[in-house]
Amino acid sequence: MRAARTVRPRPPRDGVKPRSSVYVVLLEYVPAEYRLYVGSTGLTPDVRYANHKAGHRASRRVTRFGIGLLPALYRHLNPLDAESAELVEVELAEALRTTGMRVHQG
Repeated sequence: MRAARTVRPRPPRDGVKPRSSVYVVLLEYVPAEYRLYVGSTGLTPDVRYANHKAGHRASRRVTRFGIGLLPALYRHLNPLDAESAELVEVELAEALRTTGMRVHQG
């Protein structure tokens, strides 16, 4: 959680309404082997996760191994404009990697 809090939201650009989000999914490959998936979306994280699980424009990792969202790791960052969401996605993934956790990106 501390690593995620090191990432700061970017202020929206002038005239751009923030409509995007970043999200983090917990993946379980085998019992007790966990990884994370970090993505950005123009949808809400809940809707995007449901799309992943349904196989719609989905990451195979999330479809097969996703067990839920981890809002405590991204809630402080949203909402963002699309450009900022892409940049924050990378920053958040890198910050989470510093914990030793394996992190995949969308």
